[in-house]
Amino acid sequence: MPLSTPKSNGGDAEGGDAEKAGALASLKDLAVASLELVHDAILLIEAASGALIEANPAAQRLLEGGSGRPGSGPDPASQADPAVLSALLAQLPPLSQLRQQPMGRATALWTAMDPGRPVELTYRLLALESDSGSLEALLLVLHPPLEPQDSPGAGQLQHLNDLLNEAERQSKIGSWEHVHATDALVCSREARRIWGLPDSGDQPLRFSSLLARLDPDDQTRLLQTYERASQTGDPFQVEYHLQLPHGPRRTLRQQGEIDYAANGEPLNTVGTLQDITEINALQEQLEQAAYTDPLTGLPNKAASLRHLEQLLQGRPYNQCIGLINLDLDSFQSINDSFGPEAGNRLLSAMAMWLRNRLEPDDWIARLGSDEFLVIRGHGTHSPGDAVALAKELQQSLIQTAQLAPQLPMQPSACFGVSTCPEHGIDPHLLLQAANTALMEAKRRGRNQLHAYSTSLSTRIREQLDLEMQLSHAVERQQLRLVYQPQVDGEGRLIGAEALLRWFKTPATCVPPDLFIPLAERSGQIHTIGAWVMEEACRQLRQWDLQGLSLPLLAVNVSAVQLEPQDPPLEASLAAALARHAIPPQRIELEITETALISNPQQARQQLQQLAHRGFRLAIDDFGTGFSSLETLHALALNKLKIDRCFINTLETDLTDQVIVRATLSMARELGLETLAEGVETAQQWQLLKQLGCASFQGYFFDRPLTAEAFAQRLGEPRTSSA
Repeated sequence: MPLSTPKSNGGDAEGGDAEKAGALASLKDLAVASLELVHDAILLIEAASGALIEANPAAQRLLEGGSGRPGSGPDPASQADPAVLSALLAQLPPLSQLRQQPMGRATALWTAMDPGRPVELTYRLLALESDSGSLEALLLVLHPPLEPQDSPGAGQLQHLNDLLNEAERQSKIGSWEHVHATDALVCSREARRIWGLPDSGDQPLRFSSLLARLDPDDQTRLLQTYERASQTGDPFQVEYHLQLPHGPRRTLRQQGEIDYAANGEPLNTVGTLQDITEINALQEQLEQAAYTDPLTGLPNKAASLRHLEQLLQGRPYNQCIGLINLDLDSFQSINDSFGPEAGNRLLSAMAMWLRNRLEPDDWIARLGSDEFLVIRGHGTHSPGDAVALAKELQQSLIQTAQLAPQLPMQPSACFGVSTCPEHGIDPHLLLQAANTALMEAKRRGRNQLHAYSTSLSTRIREQLDLEMQLSHAVERQQLRLVYQPQVDGEGRLIGAEALLRWFKTPATCVPPDLFIPLAERSGQIHTIGAWVMEEACRQLRQWDLQGLSLPLLAVNVSAVQLEPQDPPLEASLAAALARHAIPPQRIELEITETALISNPQQARQQLQQLAHRGFRLAIDDFGTGFSSLETLHALALNKLKIDRCFINTLETDLTDQVIVRATLSMARELGLETLAEGVETAQQWQLLKQLGCASFQGYFFDRPLTAEAFAQRLGEPRTSSA
């Protein structure tokens, strides 16, 4: 319908007056309906011009709207508010459509009695005939809701309204409605509170006045959201800030959905309002906790991946990003020896040291335990720059005496380096590359540095593949024990050492120095060690049943096996002995000297339990570590095995002779037996006997033998090999 200003009857020509007089006469047919629907508003409007012809008293009250016109007088058109009448007509279909469908229903706004309240509108297009001609007129009937005092359930409705207000107060979510035609804003008590408006509902509200209270950016955001919702018809949600007159700046979340008239014009928007200031603050706290290490206050791994992704997205094509992954050496030993509080102080000191040592734009994070990450996104032009920074940190850490003054040791660290774009442009891949390089540095020992390379990645993958195959070695029966004889000074067989071999295929034997460290790092050494003891006891029992008695069988025990486990090592070994009826005195457990110094207190406790069970104990590779006389004296040892590195050049190197002589002398003073490993020549054997060594092992006497071959050796007469 066209939205024209209603015409007054007073200024028309005589012909027009005659036509309208005829139309008014036709209203007599509607008198009965007017009387019956006294609560409804009834209007008669000229269809072509939109001019008001007649209105009943209820309609007159409606049309007065907010015009301020007096509510009396014979001419309803002169008292009608043009905006209200235009808003009503805007809800109707075009006149051409009305001529095809002259009857229907729509939604109007009961603006006068309760601004913004939707009411039902019934319309009908009439063809009025008179002596002077015909006239198309619209008969509009509005059915406004009953006033509370007229409603039979007024008390109940008021109670429900109070409940709704209380529910909104407790949930802190208000409700509102925006009437587009009049810009009226109707809102609940809670919405008023959130918007900082007076609690009284008598004061008329306008959406535009509320919009004026927002900052320009928030105004634009809200209006653009409205515009998009009007175009799509979808519900909307927008967040903006509001500075209350006498309060803090708040963050509000406004949601709504637009209702449309029959002609597609927006009618009103209904929605909710929520103050999310505290919610946002809580979310920030949760995000802070999710992305921050609580001990050091540094960002964590998740935050580092997010930061690295942002750096990669904004990286110029010629910029290099360097990652340095560093890990403190022997941190677990510090925790075990000095307590977790000392370890925490060291980590906090390390975080502070990195902050002071690096530039403000460098990213510093704690990835977990004693592992830190440095990301330099500027000033790095090549991988060499990143490596140079890592070396600088490495040297500076060694020279920093005050990093942990409470510890009687100088902390050091291993470093792994990766760079973008050389090692990838994905955050996860870059971090993994730096960690892979760090693992390689740690494998090489303390205070090491390594840069990532594709060949390193290939070797790591090969190790992982080998580790996976090793995990199935026991069940696939790929492990074998071979036995190397041990002899006395006369060359008589007095025992043997059980040595482990892994045949990955029948023709492929993996060297022990390759798979044993792998088994220790992966924890598989416990399963493999249990198999070795079981097989050694089984073989001893089988030889016994064949009448081939071997006095002593030496079995190697890894330092990892001395760590606490369930069941304890001594209980597990004793169970294997019991299953095969082997006394523990026939088993000699060989422990490397490095196992004694890596965790002496733990090793001492385990070895004492093993000795209490009746096992013989030997220190293998003696001389390669730095165990003290105090440590050796405190352990219930039976034998020292002199490492082969001192035997190789014994005939020509006087220093090795001095070391071996001193070792043999110390062993005699401690009441320990001695055995020299790696004897390969008769001259070495004779010289060792002259120096006072009691027993020997090496290729000069025999190579490691299969169980069958060693059985033949056991069956031979015990004659001297001298």
